[in-house]
Amino acid sequence: MTTIQNTMPRAELKSENDLSRSGKHYRNKMANMTDEERVAQREYERLKKQAQRQAKKESAPPPTEEQAETKRRQEKSTMERNYGNLELLSKQVQGEEFEGSNFEFITDNYESTYKFIVDKYSNLNTQKSKINAMLAFIRETGMGAEDDVGYKAREFYNTKLKEIQGKLSTAIKQNTMSERDEKAWQDWDDVMKMRSKLKDQQEKVVYDLYTMIPPQHLEYRNLRIRKGAAYPEGNTIVLNRKGAAEKIVLREFKGDVKKEDITIEVPTKMRRYITTYMKKREVEPGDYLFPEEIRERDTFSRYVSGMFEKYSGIPTTVNTLRKIYNTHMAKTDESYQDTEDRAKSMNTSVFQASTAYTKKKEPEEGVEESKTEPETPEERAERIFKEDEEIQKKRAEDDLARLADITLKIRKIVNSRKNIMGKVEDIQEINKSYGWGEMRTKELIPVFLNRGLHGDDLVEALLQWFQ
Repeated sequence: MTTIQNTMPRAELKSENDLSRSGKHYRNKMANMTDEERVAQREYERLKKQAQRQAKKESAPPPTEEQAETKRRQEKSTMERNYGNLELLSKQVQGEEFEGSNFEFITDNYESTYKFIVDKYSNLNTQKSKINAMLAFIRETGMGAEDDVGYKAREFYNTKLKEIQGKLSTAIKQNTMSERDEKAWQDWDDVMKMRSKLKDQQEKVVYDLYTMIPPQHLEYRNLRIRKGAAYPEGNTIVLNRKGAAEKIVLREFKGDVKKEDITIEVPTKMRRYITTYMKKREVEPGDYLFPEEIRERDTFSRYVSGMFEKYSGIPTTVNTLRKIYNTHMAKTDESYQDTEDRAKSMNTSVFQASTAYTKKKEPEEGVEESKTEPETPEERAERIFKEDEEIQKKRAEDDLARLADITLKIRKIVNSRKNIMGKVEDIQEINKSYGWGEMRTKELIPVFLNRGLHGDDLVEALLQWFQ
């Protein structure tokens, strides 16, 4: 096999092996190579990318204290989640506590352990989480080397993980509901009807947080009350001077990941319910909105799904509720910007909002599917993007027409040969009528006149200032 020699001078190496990957030239070059040359070329490209990544890593500035702290929190959260999975699996598969040394169910009996996971958990994400925990254990203990006890298990788990990821990707692209979603699904109209059945004040506030404003994951559980401004850390419900809830500011998110703050205005109707609840609980600035017994992640999650099951008979989880909300709201999107704004308000990406959080049911047996091919997420995103382009184009045309109109009116005033200072109010009214905001016209025009600007020059200067 031909190999790339490390002794080759850098300039020579570049001229011989750095092929442009863009289109025809690269394909032709690769097609004219022998199999051995192609293998050598790909190996060269792999090593080059590896070297570039390493160089980028070495030249990168050291992480800030905030970035380092975020990374530590993420690693701690992942370790705790992985260990929790291993503890549960050990009890289920081996019937004993996991102590770190009794890892046979991970490394030796990997096929039977995998079969147990698939049989026990139908949810693909749950299967993925369990396998990732076992792979992390093999990696951290160093048992994954080719001559070590965990090598075969590692290869087996990696293969199964790829299969699961492929199934997940397919399901996401098709936007079909999972079995779990179907069991917990309600139409948004049915969700909105539930409020009239609520009796407890705390249930009403929790319900409103997940229906009257964009539903978050579990960030609402630890809202802390403050008047005037949000706390620099954590999640805050901000009160105005009268003590009514004005807005919610989120700075602490799922998985302790540092993201851009989310600010949500509290609707007027919802303010009354929150104020009533706060008085009933006798809480004030500095306190948490909800009592300690429901503030833990798992506890709050069970509280929400239990509340829905209690009043609707369907144990709708927070995650499914987000999907129901997003699926309903997606029907009203008029542009890509609408989808983007909603995704941001829900602390997710446009892709997730258009796929994982927008669901459709499988067709029922005996019911013919529509002959019209369903729109894929990619097609929908493309359609919305094109519609948005048309909207922006129309706005640009309107702006040009408006600019021509205002130019004509101001030119008429400036060239009227009358005292222009007497026409200041007229110019200011034109400015305001076209929605270009306030401007200190009385102070501005004398400045332009002192600079010797008259006629069309003065018109152009005014227009530039307006814009």
